[in-house]
Formats: sequence, structure tokens, C-alpha cells
Amino acid sequence: MKPKQLLPLVVILAALAGLVAYRQMQREPASIEQQYALKALLPAELDKAKIAKIELYAGAKPETKLVLERDGDAGKWKLSSRWDAPVAQDKIDKFLGTLAGLSGEFRATVSGDGQKEYSLDDATGFHVIGYASGAAEPSFHLINGKSPDFGLAFARSAGSDDVHLINVSLRREAGIFTLEMGDAPEADVWLDKTMFETPSEKIKAVSLVYPDKELSVELREKAAEAPKPEENKPEETPGAEKPAADKPAEAPAKQFEWAVAKGGLGTEFHANAGANLARRLSRINATDLVDPAKKADYGLEPAQYRATLTIEGQEAPLVIEAGRPAGDTYAYFRVAGRERDLVYKVSGADFEQIFYKGGEFFELPGVLVDKGEVDAIEYTTGGRTTKLAREGETWKVVEPKTELVMESDAIDNLVRTLISWKAEDYADAPEGKSLDAPVDKVIFRGPKIEHTIELGGETPAKGRYARLDGRPQVLVMAASDVPSVFVPYANLFQAKLFDVASSSFTKITLTKGGESAVLERKPSDIDWTVAIGGGAAEPAEQNTAEEVAGALAGLVADDFDFTEGRPAGTVFGTAAFTTPDGKDQQIQIEIAQPDGKHPVTRAGSSVVYLLPKTVIENVFVDFAKLKPAPAPASAPAAAPAVDGVAPAADAASAPPDSATPPAALAESAPAPADQPK
Repeated sequence: MKPKQLLPLVVILAALAGLVAYRQMQREPASIEQQYALKALLPAELDKAKIAKIELYAGAKPETKLVLERDGDAGKWKLSSRWDAPVAQDKIDKFLGTLAGLSGEFRATVSGDGQKEYSLDDATGFHVIGYASGAAEPSFHLINGKSPDFGLAFARSAGSDDVHLINVSLRREAGIFTLEMGDAPEADVWLDKTMFETPSEKIKAVSLVYPDKELSVELREKAAEAPKPEENKPEETPGAEKPAADKPAEAPAKQFEWAVAKGGLGTEFHANAGANLARRLSRINATDLVDPAKKADYGLEPAQYRATLTIEGQEAPLVIEAGRPAGDTYAYFRVAGRERDLVYKVSGADFEQIFYKGGEFFELPGVLVDKGEVDAIEYTTGGRTTKLAREGETWKVVEPKTELVMESDAIDNLVRTLISWKAEDYADAPEGKSLDAPVDKVIFRGPKIEHTIELGGETPAKGRYARLDGRPQVLVMAASDVPSVFVPYANLFQAKLFDVASSSFTKITLTKGGESAVLERKPSDIDWTVAIGGGAAEPAEQNTAEEVAGALAGLVADDFDFTEGRPAGTVFGTAAFTTPDGKDQQIQIEIAQPDGKHPVTRAGSSVVYLLPKTVIENVFVDFAKLKPAPAPASAPAAAPAVDGVAPAADAASAPPDSATPPAALAESAPAPADQPK
């Protein structure tokens, strides 16, 4: 074909191509829903603003259902299944947004047991049920199944067998991150745990009530400073023109500071403590909410602690009540007078940052002397007196007199604590503090100084009420300082009975109540033998023998008895061991005292060790347990088979062949030789 003939054809083809391109440009692009056949899983007419209640539960545990409901018309939600506790706004907003836009890609239609493959059967799946405002029947009921990949999940609507793949796991959105489909949703992830919040600068006064004192602080305007006198002012010359008067100075901005309104010791107040308190009170976060019906268990009936806040712009003060049960690491808060009675669980650290100890507010009394100024310490605790004296740079125990080796670290710590001791807290009044007749007292003195600290009863924070040098102020010694100053005997002396390893024992002899047990082994052997009651030696039960040896070598006293002329008690038993290097030792154990402790004496020593009953029982086990358990009786060996036929069992014990009736067995049996056939 000639070029002139091709030209019209090229023009026509170009025009057609342009028309196709124009048509494609005019065509609407396919939506994601169209491309992937996505289907909305919630009714089209259901806007998220109309959802008023949501139920969440694992199909395996419907009794653990969480119920979330709208709380009024302000968009707030509450957990009606958990004391109507408030729901975190960001959490519910995110979940509602997820539901509103939920759509899935169709995957399969399955029913019955086939749904278990996707964890979508009623008993296995995770259920999300939503109700519109005022509706008694659910507007939707979704079942979330297992996740084929992170961020994806299978889902279906209840009553439908169509399985869809959704791009979100409703289980994870509800706070369940485990793989076990039966795990129930937890209320914790939904709770709004902010108990109270306000800008700290709006808090103008705080009153704190403790079990043993009251303190009120307030924000006051600082007194204006007096103007300083002008210096080097030039003298006026008679007849000279007076300079123009200066403009009046602007009034300085008012300044405020925290001050004590009521309570305290009258000592220096730390002004920054008031600002810190206001900052801590401005936002109180909890770790959980607990059952308000159990307020008595939380120390809230009546409340042990109370903080009353005066807040700018609010007519009535805000009252926060708190409890700190003994032995509990948490505290429990509630806002008095709120329409909804809620109890918040707060960490112990946050509690202590609100109900400060007195040392945070005031400069409390204490002692500060150089260690070289003290040469004698005497303390009495539990009716026992201990006296220490310094010889050069070393401290010695003067009383009680004993051959025991001192624990120098404990004495050094005692001295360090005393010479720099400072009260941790204070109380308002001495009544009920057991300071009228203190039984625990420490005196430390030197050529130029003498101080006395007396202890009373225990404080709510496990410290001890105290008096310093007989002054009327009621102070508090910190719980950590008490054992450092009033050192128990078990910490003052080396309390381990033996300095030997159990692996070096070659012989252990135990006697108790007329019975005896002797464990022995050769120095080169690890296995023990045992002889009970003077009988022949036999292999011992090795684990029990090793436990006895370890318990004997590790005996440690938790107290001592230094009573002079103490009469010996009734013997409970004796224990002795032998080692190859000659470190043979023997102890005698007396029967336990009323406090459950056994007095123990060591041969050649006058020291009386006191050991708990449980420790002694680890040495004096039931002697029968030192012998191995008898081997189980073995069945008699079967007679050998003859010509491949096993011998018949004993006729008296062998059951008849269940397939052959007894009569048939009699008929088939061979006749005796003297009986005619």
C-alpha cells in the first residue's frame, strides 16, 4: 500500500485512540470497597453517635461480660458492669470510630463446626454487641475470630454464616493481646483513672488530716519590702532651679508564698513544700478502681487521712479522703460528696507525695555531732541493755560480756546513724504514743556532749514515736533507723554456729528421745551410710542425708541468752559431726521455750544460742527417713514355655477362658487313666 493511502488510516486510528482515552478519563475510579468487595458490617443507618451501649465478652466466658453505656448526653461513658466507673474518653472515642468504619472482605460461607476453623463459633469467638439509644434489641452483634496476621481478624455477624476479613482486631481494640481466644476482656484498659485534676495555681489552701496530726497551709501575699534609703543624694543649692519631679513608680506586682495556717512544730517551714503539695494534688491518677462497698477494708470508714482543697472559682472546698491499710503497698482515695461513690487505688509512692511526712514541711529537730565527740553508747530494748565503748578508732561491746565475735559493720552503722540522726516526722500530742514510760532508750555521750532518744509506740508508717533529750515535742524515728540504732543481738554478734562446709563432714551423730542415728562416709566418698539405734550400717537415703548435713552446717541463731548463772534446761537432743581436719563439734539442744525457740549450747563454750523450732526440725528429721524406702515387691518369674505353649496359671487363681463355658471345659478335659472312655 502506498504511503498516501496509509495516511487516512493512521488518522482514523489516532482519533479512535483519543476517544477511548477520553471515555476512560470520564469514568469514575473504582472504590476500595468495589475493588476488594468490602462490605460494611454495621447497619448503614447506625451512626456512632447513636450507639448508647456496648457489650463485650469472650464466648467461652459470657459471665465476664463488660458493659459500657453512655453517661448522659455529654458524650461521656461509664462501665455499668463495674460500679458505673468512668470510661477513658480517648479509648471509647477510638473504639466507636473503629466500629463506625468497620467493613470486611468476604472470604467464605461456613456453618456449624466449619466456623471453628476461624474461631467464629458462638462459644469461641469474641462478641461485640451494640445497642442504639432507647433500643431494647441489639443494632449489631459482631463475632471477632482469630487473626491470620497482625492487625487482621476474621469476623462475622451473629446469625450469618458469611466470614469476612477485617483490617482490625476487635479483641486487641478491647485490650486483649493474648492468643487464647477464651481470655476475657479486662475493665482496667477502659477505665478513666484520673480521680481529680485542676491547674495547680488554682489551689489556694490545703488542710491535711493525719491519724496523729493536722496541718493547714495557704497561699499568702508576701509583705512588701520597706524602701531602701537613698544614698549619696546631692544637697540642694539655695535659689537653684529644682529638677522636674520623677514620675511615680509603678506599684510592684503582688507576690505570694505558702505559709502555715494551722499546726506544725513552730520550726522553719519549707515554703517550696506548699508549692510541691499543690502540684501533686493538681492531678491524682489511680492504678485501678475497687469495690466501693468495701470502704471499711480500705481504711475509709472512717477515713484515716483527709485533704481539703480550697480552689479558686469553686464555692465549696474539695475533700479527698484516703486510707492506707496496714501491710498494703497501695492506698485508697475517694472524693467525698460526689454523686457517684468511687474508690480509687493509688500507689503508695503517690500517697506519700500528698500526705508528706513532717520532715518535708519543716526543719525537724535532730542530732549532728562529730564521731570523735562520742565515746560511749548505751541502749536498752526489750528489757536488755547493751553498752559500747570506743577505744581509739575501734568500738567494743562492754555489756553483755561474751566470747562472741562482734559484727563491726552493725556497730559502725549504729554510730553513723546516731551522730547524724534527724526526726522523720512529728505528731501533735503525746497522748496515746507510749512516751510516758518508754522501754526503748539510747544514750550516747562524750566529754562535751550527751543526747538521749526515747521511743514510744509504732506510727501508722511503721516508725516509732520518739523524744529527743526530754523535750516535749513528739518526734518520729524512721522505721529504717530503729533496727540500726537498737541493734538486736543477732545482728550485733556473729550468729553462725559453725564455720564449716557440710561437704567436709565424714560423720554425723544425732540423738533424740533415747533414739540415735549415725551417718558416715569416707573422706573420699560422697555416699552416706546410716545406722539407726546402734544397728548395722546400711546405705542411707542420700538426699535426706545431704539435707541434714546442710542444715547442721548452716545453723544460725536469731537471738542469744546472756543471763548469768542461767540453769540448763531439759535436753531435747544432741548433734555432733566429725571432719578430716579435726574440726569436730558437738551441740546440745534444749526443749523449745514458750516463744518457740530452742536454747543451744556448744561444747567448750558458755554462749547460749537461740534457734527457731523450724530450724532445729531440719536437723532432727524423722530418723526413719534417713533409710531408703523399701523396693516394691517384684512378681515371681513365669515358668518357661514348653513347645511354645505357656504353662497354665494356678487353677485356684487363674480365671476361666471367657470364650469357653465351664461345662465345655469339663467335657474337653482328658479322662483319668482309671476311668473308662
